[in-house]
Amino acid sequence: MATLEGLAAVRLRLPAELTISCANDTLARLQDVSDEARALVLDAADVVRVDTAGLQLLVASRRASLEARCEWTLANPAGILVDNARRLGLGNALGFGREE
Repeated sequence: MATLEGLAAVRLRLPAELTISCANDTLARLQDVSDEARALVLDAADVVRVDTAGLQLLVASRRASLEARCEWTLANPAGILVDNARRLGLGNALGFGREE
């Protein structure tokens, strides 16, 4: 397991289609790794399609991680992910900064 600033870090690659059709599978994968993680890195480099369910999953994951005092990072977010999150008013909830 890698470390992130001295913490046990788990890296999870998100699917290319982060949509309602894969939300349950992605949630199960997140739950499998989140209990052991002190830092969670979600690699979004492969994401080419995202819907509201996928964004809600990310927001819930971030909130749960922060409540558990687990560092949460969304690495390599594709433009479509950032744009859709901001369009739906979820940019701040995912740590993208001010809404545009």
